[in-house]
Amino acid sequence: MTDFADWMAEYQDLQRGSEAITDDWVRLRRELAELLKEIEREAAANSVQIHNGEGETR
Repeated sequence: MTDFADWMAEYQDLQRGSEAITDDWVRLRRELAELLKEIEREAAANSVQIHNGEGETR
């Protein structure tokens, strides 16, 4: 291969790697958003229980 062909092949490999990283980042951000919503729901439910005197004492 020529230097240009080698460079182009390496560039394409890096491009595919970059796309995979971006896909992973998007997926992780989505999962984090779902987890945060779940934490907020749990915190709200726990707050209501404590407010209503339903919380456990230790």
